Amino acid sequence: MRAFVLHHQILALWLGVLLINVSVIGAVLWWAVRKGQFSDQDHARYLALEAGIPKEPRKGKHDSASKTDKKEDECSS
Repeated sequence: MRAFVLHHQILALWLGVLLINVSVIGAVLWWAVRKGQFSDQDHARYLALEAGIPKEPRKGKHDSASKTDKKEDECSS
């Protein structure tokens, strides 16, 4: 009898977790629709193409060190 009650408690716990998750997901979707997150789907497919490819690579710590090494190599030869 105790195992039967324990299984029902676990089932009730999982159902509670499920209801909370469904409620949170529903609230997030409701918020997104109300704020217009899904309103312009035709424009969204072209955003990646509008960004383009940068012509020069971004400069970072490693880029400046490699340029310094190249300058030293040019001076020594």
